[in-house]
Amino acid sequence: MKTIRRKYLSLFVAETLLVMLVVLVLFNAAMYVYLDRSARKELKAAFSTMQVLVERQLMISAFSDDNTDSALQGLSAALTASRLSGSIKFFIFDESFQVLFPRQTSGTLLTETLLEDIRGADFDAKAGEVIRAGNTTYFSGIPFEELAGIKLYIVFAADLTDSREMVYALNWMLAAVMLVALGIGFFFAGAAAKGISRPLQRVCAQAEEIGKGNFVPVPQEQSLREIASLCKSMDEMSARLRASDQAQRLFLQNASHELRTPLMSIQGYAEAIEADLGDDPKEAAHIIRAESIRLNALVGELLTLSRMENSFDCKPEALDLAELLSEYAYRLEGLAIKEKKRLIFETGVGSVPVTADERLLWQMIGNPASNCLRYAESEVEITLSLEDGTAVIHIRDDGPGFSEADLPHVFDRFYKGKGGNFGLGLSIAKKAAELSGAELSASNGPKGAVFEIRIKTDAKARVS
Repeated sequence: MKTIRRKYLSLFVAETLLVMLVVLVLFNAAMYVYLDRSARKELKAAFSTMQVLVERQLMISAFSDDNTDSALQGLSAALTASRLSGSIKFFIFDESFQVLFPRQTSGTLLTETLLEDIRGADFDAKAGEVIRAGNTTYFSGIPFEELAGIKLYIVFAADLTDSREMVYALNWMLAAVMLVALGIGFFFAGAAAKGISRPLQRVCAQAEEIGKGNFVPVPQEQSLREIASLCKSMDEMSARLRASDQAQRLFLQNASHELRTPLMSIQGYAEAIEADLGDDPKEAAHIIRAESIRLNALVGELLTLSRMENSFDCKPEALDLAELLSEYAYRLEGLAIKEKKRLIFETGVGSVPVTADERLLWQMIGNPASNCLRYAESEVEITLSLEDGTAVIHIRDDGPGFSEADLPHVFDRFYKGKGGNFGLGLSIAKKAAELSGAELSASNGPKGAVFEIRIKTDAKARVS
């Protein structure tokens, strides 16, 4: 498996080489087009300028005159030295395309290949047209009759060999410059890749530590914004895992304590009965039964909370909250009688349609109400009202309320406040509210504790 640095450098080299290749191809294509157009343009310019001079010289005297040959040599030298083009030469052929001028063709542009192309050209039909011969040679010609009436052909030819060699040299120079740039870019790309991979390696090392259960703070990297964001997220995750781990340890500690207390009581009284100790076996049996009920309730709460946090199958349905609250108040009446408290239920609204899971509604309303009945001095009040399409339920008692230190922890598992008992009821109510999309909060009223539950109403819900 490749490292980030290796993959980054591989991509950089591949992309750079591809760009270099494209640049070289485009450069050569552009130079090819430029040289082709320049050769044709220069050939036409030289042709139009020198044609008149050559024709004039041939009209003055017959081609066989020595003076004419010398004059044409001078014109050829002038063409070579002119600003028009030093690579353009002209030739004169007879009607059978035998070379008449220059007398010596060795060392000139007139190769056998060019001569064959010239002989194959139709200058009578295409007089003055620029024709390409091979990769580096262009020519153009016209028919002409000299003073003695002999038909001649004047042909101008341009050679781009020097220009092509210059392009080849430029290619090598351009390739060398690109290779130097590639080397410099490779160095800086390697440094940039290292600047990315090293912080990530440190983050990976921290992630391994977190995976081992060492929820240490993650050092912050400020080299890149994305890495800084990753380090911040990792640090926040580590903090949450650390808090969750501590909460789990505390939960297990408190749960084991809560389970051990009734079990030890049951074991002690069972051993006393077995050894025929104690004055009243019925009293011991009564305590064993009470502790068993308490133990069963605790296990039930543990199972309920576990289902809610892992695989609770939420089944929302259309419900009338006002009607349900009335039913819940009737259920709680038995506990109120047992606790010798008065339960008051008031609603100033009619039907309140909501869409929710009835099991969750009972947990989020019944558990806080049971808590209030346990700590109230004389009465508990449950009210229902509407605020901007939201059903608001208040459960109030006239007890001592929550202390400022206990208030942030009332929904924590097995939290024991001042004068309170370990339990999971309020934690279950909070989780039920979260699963239902409702809001559950606790505060202190003018006298006693106040639980507030907010549930969105659903006007489309049809209560059966």
